[in-house]
Amino acid sequence: MDYRKLKNAAPAKLSEAGEAWKSLLDEFDKVISDFRAQVCDQLDNGDFWRGEAKELATAHGKRIHKRMREYRDRIAPVSEALNTAAEEITTCQRQVRGVADEVNGRGGNWRFDANGEITYPEGQRSEYESYVAEIEGILSRAAEADQEAARALSEADDTLEYLNEVLTEERREEEQAAKEAAELASQSPDELSFAEGKKLAQLLRENGKDPAFAGEFLERVQPKQLLKLTDHLQDMPLGNWDSHTQESGPSRSELISSLQRRLGETLATGTGEEGREYLGEDLHGPEEEGSTDQRAASYGKRMLKAAENWDTGFLGLGSHEDTGYRALGMLLHSGEYSRDFLNPVGDGLVEADKKDAFEPLRGNDINHVDDRGRGGDPLVGLMTALEHSPDAAGSFFDPARNDENLGHLVQREWPVDRYDHAEGPRHDSSPTEQEENLGHDLLGKALESATLGEQHGSAEAARTVSGMVHTLANTDDSMQDPGQGTIPPPLRDSVGHMLSNYMGAVHDAGPPSPNDGDSLGMSGDNPNWATGAAGDMNPRFSQSEVYKVMGSAAYDPNAYAEMRDANMVHTELRLDSIAANDSIPLEERRGEMEEKASKASSVFGALDEARSYAVDEFYDGEDAAFNSKIDAGGTLTSWAVTGASAAWSGPGGAALGTAGADAVDQVAEQLKQDSSNVVTRETADLQGKGQNDANSLLNQTLWENRMWKEGEPPPPELFPGESSQRIIDSNGRMSETYQEWVGSRDPYDLREHTVQNAYHTGADVYADATGNRPVRVSETE
Repeated sequence: MDYRKLKNAAPAKLSEAGEAWKSLLDEFDKVISDFRAQVCDQLDNGDFWRGEAKELATAHGKRIHKRMREYRDRIAPVSEALNTAAEEITTCQRQVRGVADEVNGRGGNWRFDANGEITYPEGQRSEYESYVAEIEGILSRAAEADQEAARALSEADDTLEYLNEVLTEERREEEQAAKEAAELASQSPDELSFAEGKKLAQLLRENGKDPAFAGEFLERVQPKQLLKLTDHLQDMPLGNWDSHTQESGPSRSELISSLQRRLGETLATGTGEEGREYLGEDLHGPEEEGSTDQRAASYGKRMLKAAENWDTGFLGLGSHEDTGYRALGMLLHSGEYSRDFLNPVGDGLVEADKKDAFEPLRGNDINHVDDRGRGGDPLVGLMTALEHSPDAAGSFFDPARNDENLGHLVQREWPVDRYDHAEGPRHDSSPTEQEENLGHDLLGKALESATLGEQHGSAEAARTVSGMVHTLANTDDSMQDPGQGTIPPPLRDSVGHMLSNYMGAVHDAGPPSPNDGDSLGMSGDNPNWATGAAGDMNPRFSQSEVYKVMGSAAYDPNAYAEMRDANMVHTELRLDSIAANDSIPLEERRGEMEEKASKASSVFGALDEARSYAVDEFYDGEDAAFNSKIDAGGTLTSWAVTGASAAWSGPGGAALGTAGADAVDQVAEQLKQDSSNVVTRETADLQGKGQNDANSLLNQTLWENRMWKEGEPPPPELFPGESSQRIIDSNGRMSETYQEWVGSRDPYDLREHTVQNAYHTGADVYADATGNRPVRVSETE
């Protein structure tokens, strides 16, 4: 190493590399520890699995653990070697600078130049040679340190190569297992023996969630063959499997159930983000870099094509024309799927149903996985997959991707699987309410998966909720019966739950006029479905449409109660946030709080107006007590704890995050008292008392935060102790003393009756949207 190389060296980079390897070692230590605890120890000590398969799995787990330890021992010295080299080179650089400073400091003809060359006065050669020897020693040590760093990096490369060999060996094992499973799955289904079926189920159970295995399995099993095997498993009344119902081990029905479930899980894994890396090489030939994104979609499209072209016989006397689709639908009952696979598959199933509606199942049950129908409707499988796959659901329902699927799924006549519910020789195949509602129930769960939980706040979720409201408000059924017809009854609880979690967007809906989705730019070639920043997106609503949909959901008493509670909690949190914002002048804060309370009052008006119609339409004597008394207070606390943070939106959102769960609990308990009177409200009381709720929230917040004008203090009797009392009692009544003070002194400088008037405006907007005549309190009394 010469002087210039040492001078320009960057030992800090070696230190950074050393720290990176140290972090890698720490992370790998944690991986080894977790693997030992969660895999090896569980296999050693667990009694959930016995026999040869457990012994093989235990040995395999220990072998992997040993190799992981070997890899760890190989990378352990790398970090130390790099850091030592960095320290030595830093020391050498400092020492060379010291020599240079000493030489240049002597003056005269002594000089240490930028290239490390030393010039000296005549007659002082011995001192010159002493300096040169010192410099050469420093450079020699620096060169040795540099070589140590190079050796450490070379060892790192060797270590990675060793890891690659381990992974390659594992890959060979996965390939062998996938090959064995594929050979079993690819033979003619009616030739698959019971023992072979058990072996296939074992291979899928042990490996089906491994992306490499799953991708390799799908690579070797053609989509049509996978559907044929699934179809054969769905209905196997004959054959050599029947004789195994009583023997030790799985029975025939247990094995069929296991195979159906494992095949679906393997399909989901193999077409997932990791599995598709192993899927497609043989199917599609050499792939260009980055083209693996299309492999899952390609496999899904080939499955659809196989289902569409199912062999029904020359005269149509063979398999039912829905058989291939039903097999595909049954696979979707298991696993979490990627959007790349589920979007084209879902689109294809919906299109097939549009062309020729799927028929109810006749004959034996083909669903051996869950209790979601008998297996006749492939779209039940699609809804199940979407419920279990939030990311895929968010994409599937996104109106920016496809704005037609939801309308069809809402309005289709979901086929009802009929069961014999009678005991003995008699038959009773009349469907239960649960069986009749299954399709729309699962559609609701799929929509909740797309818009709530981990999806809440995403652009896709916001667009989906906006598109859902727009679609529901404009269906044929909605136009014919704007009250009940807007939302199918089994879907109302899910829609109410979603709107409860987007209450901020309901408040921000457009004014009564213009009052349709077209006026907000939600139709046309480039609809504007959502607003907000990334990660905190909210749907955009026409007030007319969202009140119409919200009102239809309110026909379900529990949905009505949840939306009312959500409006309470959202409003109280927002009022508290505004009141606490000292950066805004007091007068402006009061005005902003009045505006927020007016929005809440408008929502209360629409909800109560809709509920008045619902109670009136459902009044049949026997159910009068249930339908005329609304169970709102009972759901308040549970909703607030789990849903208030999700429902919160707007500029004060950060305040809720700071407050945390304790603050939400406190608000919830307080509001439970505020709204408990709703439980006993008769139909006539819905509007008579409901119009005061938002105003009560506003006044309580103004009072608690002492926001009255200077010179207008409250009367002393409102301060019985050291602190002021609550001005709203547990029955929702405002203190008479407080009312007199507000009415006579106007301490908050607010417009009279603004909040109460907004209540009637909201009721009128709902009435206009549904074409109904507004119901006034005097009429219901």
